[in-house]
Amino acid sequence: MESKEVRIPILIVTTLSFVIIAFSSASLNIAIPTIRTALSLDAITENWIIISSLLITAMLLVPAGKVADIYGRKKVFTIGVGIFAFSLVFLSISTHSAMLIVFRFVQGIGSALIFATGIAILSSVFPPEKTGVVFGINVAGIYTGLMIGPLLGGILTQHLGWKSVFWIGIPFLVIILAMIFIMIKGEWYGEKEQKLDYVGIGIYGLILLSLMYGFSLLPELRSIWFILAGIALIPVFVFWERRTKTPVLDFKLFTRSRYFSISNFAAIFFYISIAAIGYLISIYLQNIKNYTPQIAGTILIAQYIFQALFSPVAGYISDRIEPRIIASVGSGLTVVGLLIFSFINEGTHIATIIIGLIFMGTGIAIFSSPNTKAIMSAVEKEAYGSGSAIRATMRLIGQNMGFAIVLILFAIFIGRVEITPTVYPELIKSTNIAFRIASAAAFIGLILSIFRGNSSEKNTKVKLSEEN
Repeated sequence: MESKEVRIPILIVTTLSFVIIAFSSASLNIAIPTIRTALSLDAITENWIIISSLLITAMLLVPAGKVADIYGRKKVFTIGVGIFAFSLVFLSISTHSAMLIVFRFVQGIGSALIFATGIAILSSVFPPEKTGVVFGINVAGIYTGLMIGPLLGGILTQHLGWKSVFWIGIPFLVIILAMIFIMIKGEWYGEKEQKLDYVGIGIYGLILLSLMYGFSLLPELRSIWFILAGIALIPVFVFWERRTKTPVLDFKLFTRSRYFSISNFAAIFFYISIAAIGYLISIYLQNIKNYTPQIAGTILIAQYIFQALFSPVAGYISDRIEPRIIASVGSGLTVVGLLIFSFINEGTHIATIIIGLIFMGTGIAIFSSPNTKAIMSAVEKEAYGSGSAIRATMRLIGQNMGFAIVLILFAIFIGRVEITPTVYPELIKSTNIAFRIASAAAFIGLILSIFRGNSSEKNTKVKLSEEN
């Protein structure tokens, strides 16, 4: 383990990086109705501005984790911060939707490198008995960014324009880079002898891209070909990964530890359920309720305040109580919040929305850091990079699937038209259905979380030496 002088700067740098990424995401949710009006976007194109970053991040997370294990986690993390800053510069000067989507893809590359290494670095420098509270602080940083995003993003969008939500993060990323070079010495590696599975990376990326693009084309007939192509590639990916010596997604990590695998599957369903909450509620508040971006952002922070408050507490408790128990409580609270949102309409009182957001914020906080603790506690030290990347990939796959559901529903009920009062009934209908599907996904995640077993059971941990 590293000295305290190194641990604290690492915790600050990783947490602040997560704050900026989370802020960028949350502030964009608030700004998207304004961007839609400014650039005359249809419902599908505005969805792509949101999901483009999530898509490329999900594609690159596991490869990024393996690259970090081989070439150095700090090095890859630093490159990720630089790429993220680069993307913000060009997003802040974008003049049309294509430019926004392209540099959101670039932003997703930076996010992948940061997320794939941040948790792995923390796991490398902090002792196991401290990781629960450390992960809790780290997750609280994410939720602080999500909390600041709607409020500050709303103020910036309303008074300085939508481009301001991008350039505001650049100075902080410069500070992070300076801290890395000045205060954090040394490097952390995993298994250096690993090789990259370029074929697997390509197939995996094509699956995600084909499915998401196919969903965006619905209800056009040609969408079926892309969706079927993505589905057809899944068994090809599994076949290749089970036979290659250096898989990008090693299924043996899942088969050797029931605890590890079910914790990850619980995360997928959980993040399916919560992926589009900020986006859907933001549109609801600004379109159906006709609130300004600033007011909508102020309302949304109810969720993120509770996320930020309870995350460190949940992490602290998970160092003392079985993480499965804490995470399951969080899943249950999330189900309640989603059910509340499943019935919103034009006449729903704002107090109902706030109560739903409080349930969501508390549930997400209580689930996230204990589940992270559960996943990382099931991985040996030399596999931290891969374990961290798989954990983050499960989250991103869940988020992509969650947004895919919204994309499908918007394509079916609204179509390629701008969201105006004439399509508000369809907007409400698709939103209700989206939240009901999300409630079902959260309930499945709850069942998985309850029955995953305990971290103290035999054969919990998986090692790189066991993988090949």
